[in-house]
Amino acid sequence: MNSIMNKKIALLGAAAVCALLLLGSCVSMMVFDETIPKEQSSVLFFYGIEVTEYNGIAVPYKKNMLGDTQSSWHYVVLPAGTMEFNFDVVYSEPHTDAFGRHSRTNYRGEGHKLTYNFEPNFEYMVMFSIRDRIWGIDIYQWEKMPKAMVGFPEENRIAFLPLKSADGSSENIILE
Repeated sequence: MNSIMNKKIALLGAAAVCALLLLGSCVSMMVFDETIPKEQSSVLFFYGIEVTEYNGIAVPYKKNMLGDTQSSWHYVVLPAGTMEFNFDVVYSEPHTDAFGRHSRTNYRGEGHKLTYNFEPNFEYMVMFSIRDRIWGIDIYQWEKMPKAMVGFPEENRIAFLPLKSADGSSENIILE
């Protein structure tokens, strides 16, 4: 049963990201440092996570009326190399039950940290994921990210990093 549920979660997540990628042209790319050549930069697209800090530098964000973090960083060009991000998980997953009723599961978690070495001249999708009931971050890598796709080719997934809060715990909140 867990295998079926994980496949459903992955399929729904992939469908949501496909729709998001199609709308990606509506999201403007932010360049962190215009003086860094493209060959020394990495392009990152964040999905399901809201970045609040990059290498110790606060990232502009606000809290919406529900108290969720909304970062201004979703599609950003950064100098390549090891990066450290603080972020909140803000992810909503649609469901349809056997009777055709629609609902959502909302995943929330604050104060997470991610450290990763992003190579120059590549584009990355950094997204919230659940694998075997473990919250984490999937990192996908392309030379040029497709504008639209169905699912994510496993050959492009280069890492799954289990989440830990900034204090080292792994407590998270699931709202249904």
